[in-house]
Amino acid sequence: MEIPNLSPTEREQLVDFLDSNLVDSEQLYDYCGTHGFLTALCISPQTMSTEEWWPILFPVSPQHSSEEHRRRFHEQLEQLMQEIDYQLSHDLPNSPFSRSSHALREAQAKNWATGFMEALLIQEEVWLTDENPEVGELLLPVFVWSEIIDEPAYHRLRRDKKQASKLLKAMPQMAIDLYLLFRTDS
Repeated sequence: MEIPNLSPTEREQLVDFLDSNLVDSEQLYDYCGTHGFLTALCISPQTMSTEEWWPILFPVSPQHSSEEHRRRFHEQLEQLMQEIDYQLSHDLPNSPFSRSSHALREAQAKNWATGFMEALLIQEEVWLTDENPEVGELLLPVFVWSEIIDEPAYHRLRRDKKQASKLLKAMPQMAIDLYLLFRTDS
C-alpha cells in the first residue's frame, strides 16, 4: 500500500496558497487551521463528505489562477486529509507546528486547535456523548489552545506557560488517542 503523503513542494504550495491573499481575508484557516479542521474530520465518529465540509472550511471560494490550479488545490487538500488519516491510524504523531520559533509554534497551535474545534462543533452531538466521557478529558489541550470556550480555568491554563507548553506538546498524541478511541468503540 502506498503511503499518502504530500511532497515537500506540494505542501509548500498548499501552505503558500492558504496563507496568501487569494484566500478570503475573513477565512479563519491558514495551513495549521486547515490541518486542525481536517484532523478533526478524520477523527470524527461520523464521516462528512467533501461536499459537506468544503463550504464550511471555505465559505468564500479561494481565487484560483486557473481551473488546473483549482483542481490541484482540491487534490492537495484531499491528499492532506488522507495523509492525516493514515498517520492517525498508524499511531504516527503528526504536528504541523514549527520547530524553530516558540512564538510561531504557539500561534500555529492556536490556529490548529481553532480549526479542530470548528470541525468538532459541527458534529458536537457525535463527539461528546455519555458513552465516551473520556473524550472531554482528551480534548483539554484543544479546549485550552483554541480559546473558543470562554472558561476561566482555561484562561488560567493558557496564562501558565509551563502548563500551556505541556498541553501544546500533548496535542499530537491527543489526536491519535481520540482516533483510536472512536475506532475501537465503534
